[in-house]
Amino acid sequence: WEEFMVDKGVGLSSLKEPEKKKDENKDVDEREKFLKYKDRDDYFNKRSNPGAYYEVIIDDSHPLSVGVQSPFHVLKTDRTIFELNKSTQNIAYFTDKNILGFSPKSVRESINKTAFFSDETYRSGKVTMINADPTYRMFQMGSTKLLLNAVYFGMLRF
Repeated sequence: WEEFMVDKGVGLSSLKEPEKKKDENKDVDEREKFLKYKDRDDYFNKRSNPGAYYEVIIDDSHPLSVGVQSPFHVLKTDRTIFELNKSTQNIAYFTDKNILGFSPKSVRESINKTAFFSDETYRSGKVTMINADPTYRMFQMGSTKLLLNAVYFGMLRF
């Protein structure tokens, strides 16, 4: 989905790819070629996010957060980042607090203080962005309520 948004030039201000240094890509490719078998798991695990529950803080004064208590927990399985910025209404954001699951330090640092749930005006409408699957296995009630609030109240002007 995020690739579609970037490729089509949608222009939403919040999407950000995980930061990579220019020289880092060359070094990474070279290191990957010569990794010993025993070191491969450690090397690639530091760069991935197989799935961990993170703490999310919500702005409980925002109308789209009705019925959701802060903090709540969300399963995040990728490294997609939505930046907190002034042009969006940042309704909920991640902390670096890993509640459950494997999460490398580099992933926790990159996710810290990035948007989980935000609302942005785009042309004549609104785009509500959720940075994880809110209905995954249907037992995360906080994020499911946020999704329903976005569906039912999303077009209201706040």
